[in-house]
Amino acid sequence: MAEMIASFSHAGLWSLYATGRAATLQTEEDRRCVAILDLLAALPPDEALPDWLNPACVLGEAEHYCVTVSNGLRLAFSRQDGQVSQVRLISSAFERPGMTRVAPDYLERRPTQPGAIFRMLFLPATGLSPAHAARHLGVSHSSLNKFFGGDRRAVGDLALSLAELTGTSTVFWTRLQNAHDITPHRRSVVRGVPLSAIQTSIEAPPSLRRGRRIPARVPMAATA
Repeated sequence: MAEMIASFSHAGLWSLYATGRAATLQTEEDRRCVAILDLLAALPPDEALPDWLNPACVLGEAEHYCVTVSNGLRLAFSRQDGQVSQVRLISSAFERPGMTRVAPDYLERRPTQPGAIFRMLFLPATGLSPAHAARHLGVSHSSLNKFFGGDRRAVGDLALSLAELTGTSTVFWTRLQNAHDITPHRRSVVRGVPLSAIQTSIEAPPSLRRGRRIPARVPMAATA
């Protein structure tokens, strides 16, 4: 899979992306941040940012966006021709970000598995319960739980159903699955750094413009 993240301008975030294994991610904030990064890395270059991320444009900086990680924390980045760069964190705390770092040649962790990305990022935006989501996907509730836990892969009919439900593409889901299955990774001797430890290196929030929304396909309507 072609890596769609080119560079980081925040050293701590670079480390979190490269080494943040599930065992070291103790908070939902950490897990959500890494999941968003893995989503950006797998998104095909011709596919728009998912609208439910509510990407806000940074005023005065074309193609620069912010997406929410938690109540007080945003992930900011540039995306041009499908390539993501200058990835950084934005909060009320201010400190000059470090020098630009190119994306790591390999991850010292496995990328987030597609089931976790669907459960954590996509499912809340659909407004569906897991049982209703399983119905829309054409799978049993137990099969969906296996997908959430990484015991079922996002391929074939499931990838197609996921694309239809979320307004994405089957290519996106297969890229996520391939990244989880085959992306080279190595065991790190350095413990993953949580977001709570790197928030002293976070930029102040920029001015944002909410008027420009990223177009996305309309997800399948929920039914009772």
